[in-house]
Amino acid sequence: MFAASIKQGLRGSAFSIGALLLSFIVLSFFYVKTTYTAAFPDLFYTYFSTPFKSAWLITLFNLVCLFSALGLINLLINVHELSDKMNFFPTFLYAFWAALSLSPYQLSKELFINCLVLFALYKLLNTYRNENCLSDLFLAAFCLSLTLFLSVACWVYLPVFFVSVVILKPLTFREILVSLLGFLCPLFIFECLAYLSDFQQWYLLEMFPLYLSTLHLPSQTRYEWVLLGVVLVLLIFSFIQLILNPHSTKVKTAKGKTSLGWCLSGSLLIAASASGQGISALLYALVPVSFICGDYFFYIRRLLFVNLWLSLVLITGFLVALSKLGLLL
Repeated sequence: MFAASIKQGLRGSAFSIGALLLSFIVLSFFYVKTTYTAAFPDLFYTYFSTPFKSAWLITLFNLVCLFSALGLINLLINVHELSDKMNFFPTFLYAFWAALSLSPYQLSKELFINCLVLFALYKLLNTYRNENCLSDLFLAAFCLSLTLFLSVACWVYLPVFFVSVVILKPLTFREILVSLLGFLCPLFIFECLAYLSDFQQWYLLEMFPLYLSTLHLPSQTRYEWVLLGVVLVLLIFSFIQLILNPHSTKVKTAKGKTSLGWCLSGSLLIAASASGQGISALLYALVPVSFICGDYFFYIRRLLFVNLWLSLVLITGFLVALSKLGLLL
């Protein structure tokens, strides 16, 4: 079963992840073609993705984002010890759930956002017990500010950033100033370009009230609701295990997981909005969900129980894929 191969380390995990990704890449070319309908004007799909028409270019972009995220997840585990170094379940879960969104007809802004969030988290964790961390804070804030131009709903990452920094270290006035500059730089650059080209000036100021006026529960198919239900139950079990049996006594690991918890709360607000359509509702929360659920699987001793959970995860995922093929009502 999958659990045994993943617990074998990199070799078993690479085979399992590779087999699943290859399956979903092939299946994606047979999905029923759907068009993205934004609940509010979206700069990414309206303008940035317009030049991309080739199915192969779109697939390549999505795969680059997916594999970049997998590399950053492994960096966070190996460098910042967000989990055990032999734990490949976060990588496996991220790859599987992200692969459900692969489509040759649509660029995945959610996978791109996740790359920026993972890189920002990596830079934030660099600040732990580090007095010379101004560049890390600037880059983390800069990346999170960029997500606003992919989806206005990502504004929740801004307070999450400062909460996470306070968890990791006491902030000085200079660090607060540099962080604010990191957030403001993308806005300033965009507004300068918008002014010179007479294109979408004051975009965020206009779109934010519109975004708030269009908030509603995400629209899902019945199979996507089943998938989200399984993920929610899995998250509840993961939190119960984490509270009853903390797996690490390292302060940095504990602080990193607390930051992940705040990231989860923020991403759930994005998912439970007009931005979370279809599998996107899961993708926005995929970074913290993969780490939290991955830890739960890794520290369960009985492989039978892990395999039962993984079977349920795989079945619900393949049901979503079959519905996209038009084989299920």
